[in-house]
Amino acid sequence: MIKVKVNNQKGYVLLAEGGIADLSYQTSTTRRGRVIEMGNISPTICAGEYDLCRVENLYRIRKLTPRECWRLMGFCDSDFNKAQSVCSDSQLYKQAGNSICKPVLSAIFKNLVFGSNEPDEEIDLFNWNKQDYTINKPIRLIELFAGIGAQAMGLRDCGAEFEHYKVVEFDKFAIQSYNAIHGTNFKPMDITKIGGGILEIKETNKYEYIMCYSFPCQSLSVAGKQDGMEKGSGTTSSLLWEVERLLNEVENLPQVLLMENVTQVHSKRNEKAFENWKSFLESKGYKNFVCDLNASEVGYPSPVPQSRKRCFMVSILGDCKYTFPGTTELTTQVIDYLEPEVDEKYYLSGDKVDRLLHTLLSKYELDNESLNIDDVASKQASKQASKQAIDLTINEPGIITTANCICARYDCGISKFKQSGTGILEFKTDR
Repeated sequence: MIKVKVNNQKGYVLLAEGGIADLSYQTSTTRRGRVIEMGNISPTICAGEYDLCRVENLYRIRKLTPRECWRLMGFCDSDFNKAQSVCSDSQLYKQAGNSICKPVLSAIFKNLVFGSNEPDEEIDLFNWNKQDYTINKPIRLIELFAGIGAQAMGLRDCGAEFEHYKVVEFDKFAIQSYNAIHGTNFKPMDITKIGGGILEIKETNKYEYIMCYSFPCQSLSVAGKQDGMEKGSGTTSSLLWEVERLLNEVENLPQVLLMENVTQVHSKRNEKAFENWKSFLESKGYKNFVCDLNASEVGYPSPVPQSRKRCFMVSILGDCKYTFPGTTELTTQVIDYLEPEVDEKYYLSGDKVDRLLHTLLSKYELDNESLNIDDVASKQASKQASKQAIDLTINEPGIITTANCICARYDCGISKFKQSGTGILEFKTDR
């Protein structure tokens, strides 16, 4: 609905999408009869100067581009450009959704490599007199379930020097992006078909080995099968126990382990398996530090506007202390990460889009103002101001400033779940 100025008690009359209105003398304050029955009946056609217009919907909805998804994961455009040169849009969406927010990793690694300046929120009676663990040897990075190498990017961007030592990743497209971004030449590798010896952990007195393992979340996530990660269950998330096998097979243990997964990893459904995993690591001499971090609250150099809460566990060999990074104020919004112009292929259409538009336009008015027909020219003058981030769902959608969690299936269209997906509502500035 659009409000058209007329000389009545309200000062306006509603014009429906597709309706016809007489927009002659738009600055007049005495005009009547501009709109009849919300535009379903044409005003009288008269001799002389008049302007009858049929009004189309002034808004449209698009999905985020792959570049925008990567930006909201904290990845820089130069890394995206390298991946884009070797992968399709569908793979780039998948890689973003399957990855880890890079600024969160940078914050974790910064505290690990250079030590923490975080104040202790609670007094730890067992660790109060211990210094935070810091790394003072050359780093060799081992990435299991490596994906595109977000862990390596996080380590790189916190200022640490390291060697891309070993990469284990089954997905050939992820490996293509990894090699393009990092200038490496790794081959796809199945974790179930390798032995501990291939990790070549040696000279631990000379090198610091950091081994990351962001094992599959499909069997844990609320958007997945939720069939658990118990040892021997055969679920995708039970691939965690391949890490156990490798740690039992190596001659020397890596000094530091970093786990990342959805927070359901320690939910009631998976609590027993997770405790078993922690107990195993403790039996090998590791001390575990666990924390749930949200990408919109934690990050170095700053958080990103995406609601993405994940569980991280740092495990360090020996009796030591680690402090997770604290929260930082979020100073950006989704619209700060948008491309100025995007291809028409990213704009959506269909019944779900019409329902979503109808719901949003009934609930909100762009920029919290009445969209008056006379405002069109001024709206066209500011393209960025004419965009709003929205829930990309037909289930109670709203305008948002922080993106919903980007998932691997982001490219599957409009969702039916609450607070799901992220889209862009745009005013048609070409009108």
